[in-house]
Parts: sequence; C-alpha cells; structure tokens
Amino acid sequence: MGAAKLQAENDALDRQLQTARRQLEEETLLRVDLENRLQSMREELGFNKQLYEKELEETRRKRQIEMTTVSKELETEYQAKLQEQLRAMRANFDAQIAYNRREVEEMYDGKLRDSQEYAQRNSAAAAEAREELAAFRARYNELENNSQDHQNVIDGLNKKIKDLEMQLRFMRDDYANRLISRDQEIAKLRDEIQRMLIEYQDLMDTKIQLDVELAAYQKLLEGEESRLHLTPAASPATHHTTYSESTISSSGARRGLKRKRVLQESDERYDYAESQMYKSTAGAEGDVDVEEHDTDGQFIRIRNKGDDDVAIGGMYLKSVANGKEVSYKFHQRQSIKPGKTITIWSSTSTATHSPPHDLVMKNQQWPTGDSIRSFLVDADGEELAWRESKRGVGLGSGYVTGIEGAEDPDQRCSVM
Repeated sequence: MGAAKLQAENDALDRQLQTARRQLEEETLLRVDLENRLQSMREELGFNKQLYEKELEETRRKRQIEMTTVSKELETEYQAKLQEQLRAMRANFDAQIAYNRREVEEMYDGKLRDSQEYAQRNSAAAAEAREELAAFRARYNELENNSQDHQNVIDGLNKKIKDLEMQLRFMRDDYANRLISRDQEIAKLRDEIQRMLIEYQDLMDTKIQLDVELAAYQKLLEGEESRLHLTPAASPATHHTTYSESTISSSGARRGLKRKRVLQESDERYDYAESQMYKSTAGAEGDVDVEEHDTDGQFIRIRNKGDDDVAIGGMYLKSVANGKEVSYKFHQRQSIKPGKTITIWSSTSTATHSPPHDLVMKNQQWPTGDSIRSFLVDADGEELAWRESKRGVGLGSGYVTGIEGAEDPDQRCSVM
C-alpha cells in the first residue's frame, strides 16, 4: 500500500513537472515565434529597402535619360524635387521601421517578462518537485530491489509447482496405464467367463440331449421287455432324470427344442425354426434388459424387470449385424415403468407409432445377419444390457454354428 501511494504521488508530481515543462516550452516557442516575426520583418524591411533602391535606381536611370533631353534648368529643378522626394520617402520609411521595431520589441519584452515571471513562480515548485522526485526515485530503487528478491522467491515457487505438476502428470499417466491394464484384465476375464459359460451351456445342452436320448432308449427297452414279457431290472435311482424344461413329441426331430436358462444377469436361448435356429445369449447390469430382438430386423424390445421406474432418456439402443450398426436415441424424458416393455420398430414394419410402449424409427431398419448383437448404452457409452444371437443349422438334436463348423455325426447321439 505504501509503495502504491508513493507511486501515485510520484505520478502526480511527474504530471505537474510535465505541465511546467510544457508551459515553459510554450513560452519558449512564443519567444522564438516573436523572434522569427522580428527577423521576418527585418528581412521584409531589407527587401523593401532593396526594392525601393532598385526603384530609385530605375528612377534615376530614367531621369538621367530624360535629363539628357531637357535643359540644364529642368535638370536642376528635377534633381532638387527628386532629392526632396527621396528624403521624404526615406523619412517615412525610417519612421515606419522605427515604429515597427518599437512595437515588436515591446511585444517581445512583454512576453519575455511574462515568461520570466511565470518561470520564477514555478521555479520553487519545480525545485521541490525535483527533490521529491529524487526521493521517490531512491524509494523506487529500493522497492525495485525488494521486488527482484520477491521475484526470485516466486520463480523458485513456480519451479517447484512445475516439478509437482510433472510428478502429478506422471502419476496420472501411471494411473491411466494401470486403469487400462485393469480394464484389459477385466475384459480378458469377462471373455474367459463368457467362453466358460458358453462351454458350460454347450455341455448342458449335450447333457440334456443325452438325457433325452437315454430316456427314449429306456422307453424303447421297456417296450421291448414288455413285448417279450421280460422282467425288467430295477433302474438305479441315479439314472432317474426329471425334465422340467424340455418335452419330446413326434415332431421333435423337425421342430427341435426351445429352452431358456437364466445365469446370474445373463440368459441363453435356443430358437429353432425348421432346419435353422438362433442361439441367443443376453446380460444386463441393471433392471433394464434387452428382452428380445427380431432376427428378421423388425423390432427390438427392452423390459424393466425391477420394481422402480428407470429413466432411459438420452440412452442409445444399438444393433450390429454384418458390419452394419443402427442406433436409436431415446427422448430425454423417456422412462420405463416396472414390469413394462418398450418396443422399437423398424420403419419398414407395419407397427403403429404409439408412445411410450411402441416406437417406430424414421428411415431406419434394424440389421439382420448370421450374428446379431443388440445392446443398450448410456450417454457416456457404458453398456448396460445386451443380447446376441447367432444363426446355426439344426440336425436332429445336434447344433452347428456358422462360425464353429458342424459337429461330427459320429460324436452325436440321435433318437431313431
């Protein structure tokens, strides 16, 4: 605060000194202007003198020429009149010059006196201002030295800050690399879990198929024993199997089996149609899941399996098949009530747009192919729910995917 006050006073004194200097310069310029005017008048007077002398010389020359033609008396009379006129002109010129000189000198002396009086009046203030300016300069130098010391301290602190920022960036990069490594490890573990689940499901499918075939063989054996009137041996309890999710019919070889199994937050589904079928797997991290997606690309249906409303505004429902991706963004105020579903229809479907449960896209159609994956992501791109279906070929009770190839017929059991 003291330095700012001194700086303000120094600035005020500098302005006063500048004002005094400007006034002195104005008086000096005025004096120079008057001197220039006096010099100009003197030059003008000299010029007029030269002009008059030239005119006089010309007049003399003319008179001499005339005097050669007139008599001696006229020449004498003329000379007398000429001398008298010249004296009168000289007297007039001298009087005018003296008057002009007195006027210029009086004006110059008056301005000079005024300038000297003004300079004398301001000389004391200027001396005091110079003394204060010297004191302020000394104070300014002291403050400048202190400022340099403070600047050195600030530079040291800034260097420490830069070092800390470099350490922070290094730690952030290390943390980001660790996060990436963790995410990669998590993705690897998820892939491993998914692979194990698929293998487990394949084993369960094989077990069910074998159980069904064993049951069929058991019935055939029991029929043969009845026909041959043989007493069947008691079947061990360990061979008794109850099927709660599968049925056998005469058309089972063509229509196949349809089963839904829930594993934690995912499910797997087999959809058989004539000689083709889709193997479907799904999962969800919350209450909303992808309940169904039409393999013909007509619709995708999501469901709220929880007990509370779920806001899905701003989320995206996407579907990828054959390298084509189609996405649909929900309205910001869109929500789904507990136990309810929302179906998003392709623009080529015959469905009617009836919010909030039936929504028809504009100029878009869900993709189709041998492998279809539909998933729900939030505004940050985090996947919340998904469903994936892969097409295969059903041969009896076996299953062939378009990716893994057909099963060896010798390794399958069939009901003849």
